[in-house]
Amino acid sequence: MSIGTIVSYFFFQLLVPFLFTLAVACFLWGLCLSTFAGGHDEELAERGKTVMLYGLLTLGAAILVYTLLWLIGGA
Repeated sequence: MSIGTIVSYFFFQLLVPFLFTLAVACFLWGLCLSTFAGGHDEELAERGKTVMLYGLLTLGAAILVYTLLWLIGGA
C-alpha cells in the first residue's frame, strides 16, 4: 500500500465525511437554538444564527476540500 493510497483514504473516507457530518450537525444545532428562542431571548437567537453560519462555512470548506482532492486525484 502506497502513501498516496493511505492519504487518499484518510481524506476521502474519513476527513471529508466527518466535515460534512459536523457541518450539518452544527447547522441543525443553530437552527434549534434560534427556534427555541422563540423571539423571547434575542441573545440566544443571535447565538443560533452564528452557529448556523459556522455550519454553512464548514459545509463550504468540506465541499471545497472534496472538490480539490477530486480534481487533483483525477489529474
